[in-house]
Amino acid sequence: MRRMFASILVFSALSGPALAEPKYPIEAWCKSLTKSMGGGVAIESQCLNNEKKAQQKVRVMGYTPERVTTWCNSVATEGTQSEGSYQVYLGCVQDELAGRGSAPQ
Repeated sequence: MRRMFASILVFSALSGPALAEPKYPIEAWCKSLTKSMGGGVAIESQCLNNEKKAQQKVRVMGYTPERVTTWCNSVATEGTQSEGSYQVYLGCVQDELAGRGSAPQ
């Protein structure tokens, strides 16, 4: 038991601080998107479904470099008033980690 606890402490120390998962108001984002597209329950419902799926993927993604996290959060919230999109954030992170992104170095 002591070895396991010691292993956890060592791993935690080596892995560095975990970056916080972004918190986007899904409902507000989808209402805003739906309104900009002319309304419709189906659009809002699909948006909510897609955002929840993307949020789940973000939660299990694991470590993401701070530079990427900061950049992608700014991309996901650009042009909004504190709203943001998990779909946009996730796509940005995936592009950055694959070397296809445009985050400042």
